[in-house]
Amino acid sequence: MTRHLRRTSLCFFVVATVGAGLTACSGGEDDTTATLVEVVDGSTIEVRRGDKDETLRLQDVEVAGAADTGTDECLADESVAVLRDLLPEDATVRLEYAADTRTGDVVLAAVYVDDTLVNAELARRGLAHAVTDGSDGEVFEQVQKAEEEARAAGVGMFDESIACTIPGQVAAFEEAGDEAATAAAAIGAGVGVEVVDQHHESLAAAAATGAALLAAFDGDRSRGAASWYDDDMFEALRSRATATNDRLTAAVSANRTLRAAEEQRIEAERIAAEEAARLAAEAEAARVAAEAEAARVAAEAEAARQAEAARQAAKPATESSTGSGSAYYANCDAARAAGAAPLYVGDAGYRAGLDRDKDGVACEN
Repeated sequence: MTRHLRRTSLCFFVVATVGAGLTACSGGEDDTTATLVEVVDGSTIEVRRGDKDETLRLQDVEVAGAADTGTDECLADESVAVLRDLLPEDATVRLEYAADTRTGDVVLAAVYVDDTLVNAELARRGLAHAVTDGSDGEVFEQVQKAEEEARAAGVGMFDESIACTIPGQVAAFEEAGDEAATAAAAIGAGVGVEVVDQHHESLAAAAATGAALLAAFDGDRSRGAASWYDDDMFEALRSRATATNDRLTAAVSANRTLRAAEEQRIEAERIAAEEAARLAAEAEAARVAAEAEAARVAAEAEAARQAEAARQAAKPATESSTGSGSAYYANCDAARAAGAAPLYVGDAGYRAGLDRDKDGVACEN
């Protein structure tokens, strides 16, 4: 056991034996008790020793969401809430000061309540990261071990279900990227450029998120949120983000190809429609022309019929009444001598022998 743990165990053993309060137990110049006055933020508390108030910061920890840690306030409220749960107002705490840990007016200390090292408990819940403050390393080792437990359990800053954490950002990017890529892959020819462009917007938005995320992976890991993750976890997260980004890149390329194909299809359909319209117009014009020609021929035939009817009506009554069987002409000269030429089919005296050209008109010359 470490020196601090031995002192703690002894202190609580005495307390349990004599029934005295924790304030009756002291471990030396660097080990004292105090009463909590206030939790200032996720890593800073104010305590009272006798009639003097003192501001302390938890040593060897970088607390999630602290303004100077570069974690963008991720889990800042949670850090404060947990610290207040661990250190309720008027709680009796035991403090261990390490040498050379004073920074300005703020003193760095290990803070115990009952048998719990608060510095390490914050790390165990994924809300504090082990950073050495130049102490003898004993508290740092406990914080570091607690942080490893949080990393293995996937809690706090290691929780994928929390959007502001790096694992949470990677998980959200995977979900959004996979959704956009899957939806884009489901469309095909015939959907139209507008639909293709809508999917392009979704892909582009996801890709932009991925680009920013991958850029962050290439940033400084010495401080801030990136410093919380060991090499194995950090590279695993980077690999997941890269895989999703690669899928999006392929989906964007396929989307562009589909858009070009849709533009070509639409242009081909436009040309085909124009050609079909031209052919339809030509067919309609031909139909109209044919109908006009048929009407002309019919009109001419009707005019001829009416002219023949008029001619027949103008023949002498005796001639028209004799019929084709009441007259006979030996030849066209006889027909002409009788004043009957020319003879038409149906006329009295018409016969095929007199119609040399067989056009229905005999003795026309």
